[in-house]
Amino acid sequence: MLVLVIGCNVSRKARESYKGYASRMGIETAHLWSASILEAMLYNTRQDLLFTFFGISLAGHQRTRESSIKRNLALKKRLAGILKGRDAGTRVIIRSVDDETYPNQGEPQRLPSGHLHPW
Repeated sequence: MLVLVIGCNVSRKARESYKGYASRMGIETAHLWSASILEAMLYNTRQDLLFTFFGISLAGHQRTRESSIKRNLALKKRLAGILKGRDAGTRVIIRSVDDETYPNQGEPQRLPSGHLHPW
């Protein structure tokens, strides 16, 4: 097996030339890790190396997402309790606390089917 690590992106032609060369040299498995592949590997599977060598920590970002989800679930439970006794014909507009378009007036824009609107 041969692994060639390159710190830049590589064209398809260069990648094919490398694999052809490796094949001619009798190397059955030849990998070429370019900059984009290295970056994806670091962010997805080797966050420890990302922090050790580049000082990038994703732990805070992960905690922020986790706390945001917990906060949203707590707000949903509270809102369900508040709205439980409402008359079925009463109109209520509910918007996300993260919605940065508020207090713009008017009806919310229509979104394609399957998309959640912040209201």
